Amino acid sequence: SGTPCQIAGLRKSLLKDYDNLLTVDFICHGVPSPGVFRWYLQEEINKYVSHKRIGSKTVPNSSITTIPKSGITLPDGLKIEEIRFRDKRHGWKNFSFVLMLTDLSDAGENTSIVLSSELHNHPFLKGFLNDYYLRPSCYKCPAKQFKSGSDITLADYWGYQGDEIQDDDTGISAILISSEKGLRAFQRTGCPCAEVPYSDILRVNGTAEHSAIDFYRGYFYQQTGESFEQVIAKLTSSKMIDRIARKAWLMTHRKKHYATNNNEGDR
Repeated sequence: SGTPCQIAGLRKSLLKDYDNLLTVDFICHGVPSPGVFRWYLQEEINKYVSHKRIGSKTVPNSSITTIPKSGITLPDGLKIEEIRFRDKRHGWKNFSFVLMLTDLSDAGENTSIVLSSELHNHPFLKGFLNDYYLRPSCYKCPAKQFKSGSDITLADYWGYQGDEIQDDDTGISAILISSEKGLRAFQRTGCPCAEVPYSDILRVNGTAEHSAIDFYRGYFYQQTGESFEQVIAKLTSSKMIDRIARKAWLMTHRKKHYATNNNEGDR
């Protein structure tokens, strides 16, 4: 299982099909930059440390104005236990980003911390869904339109309007089967399902056939001297001055295509 491009790469490297190989991908919006995620994560860790460990010599500056080139720094006693990009504690349609930490700094006691923020209030999710920092290849994905060769493709079935499956806000999946092998595998699951037109799935999952558009990726990377949260706030702000700045940048760059050169690594 993996992204469509990963499945396509696997298929090409194997050169032939295998009876005992079942490949599963998903309708992919795009893969965000790991460098930008490190930037966000380090800033979030630093903010927690600054708020909870006032006076400690290990407190770093919570604002980071450059993308970390490698890793993140955790102070002694702090450990990341789990990261959930799609936590459903507030429901499937209003999923949350959740960062779960363990802090041993308080007199040796094991303290569990959950930092949670809903979809529309979370800076990293907002930037991801606005296509600000996907990998350059995602804007011209050659694996769209089910060209990966996967047997089964999965997706969230946003906006499901049928009556056959109950919508209890814990999630409804779209399952697209592209091979006899995939069909046999799915039939063995016994999963309750309803057959729907592909056009209805495409209605809410346009990225099955179309790549993301890099309107503001270049604008995002041009922002310097500000924290990650400040940059996202500027790019998503409804203030007139910010909207004018974005439109002015777009008018002068709309015909350009943004690609990462060899020196940018995994930005």
